[in-house]
Amino acid sequence: MFSKEALQHLTDHSTPFVDVSAKDSKSQLLAHPSSVSISSLEKFQPRPNRISQALSLASVASFCEYIERFGCGDTSIFLDVERGHFHAALDYHGQGAPRWVQHKAVFNPQDSLQWRKWYGIHNNPINQVALAHFIEANINDIVEPEPGQVLLAALDFQANEKLALGSSMSLDDGSVKFSFTKDNVVKNVTFPHRIRIEIPIYENEGKTSLEVRIRYKLDGDGALVFIVSLVRDPLSILRAELLDIAQIIREDCAGKHVYEGNLGR
Repeated sequence: MFSKEALQHLTDHSTPFVDVSAKDSKSQLLAHPSSVSISSLEKFQPRPNRISQALSLASVASFCEYIERFGCGDTSIFLDVERGHFHAALDYHGQGAPRWVQHKAVFNPQDSLQWRKWYGIHNNPINQVALAHFIEANINDIVEPEPGQVLLAALDFQANEKLALGSSMSLDDGSVKFSFTKDNVVKNVTFPHRIRIEIPIYENEGKTSLEVRIRYKLDGDGALVFIVSLVRDPLSILRAELLDIAQIIREDCAGKHVYEGNLGR
């Protein structure tokens, strides 16, 4: 039986309806002799014959949950760590059972805002005021030393931007004491040589602990310049996070077929 929409479609066209039989076909077809073409009437059915969906998920948790909800025995997951792409083919081929592979879920981890900020400053020389502004804007990422102390030191740097650096001294606790002078008045500012931050590397994922080194030097004009750098190589950090995500997928999607590679288009 055709729906009202299908009957209307047939009525609105002068082309006669022809029942074209096809092996394993669940849809009736409409032949157009004048244009030598055939149209499927699947859109008039109560529901489609198969799921055709390409969904992009925003977190590994959602990716795994979707696979568990809609996956079947032949569902296959492809982990492309090198490119940072994780694809699932919910209707993948089975042995001797080819399928259309039209139901897909994709998870492409996106760099978090916090990571973009710290990676953006990595190994880029900045003056003491720029350092103070950066620390103040991102103080919530710092866990060691005590964030309040780091913030006060950064604000001291900002307050003494016009003073000349008299000397610097490394202290036993790993911090550096800077002495600024003006009109025989000395102002000391103690700043840590290293800090530890905790930030998510990718959006909607957990936080990772990272060590940050803060070095200093004088430029050609005698001004104080700082170099903030991640102790671990940034590329190794990203790869480690992707490997962790791949392991989570393996564990949370146990029973599904998991491959290292790229599903492609």
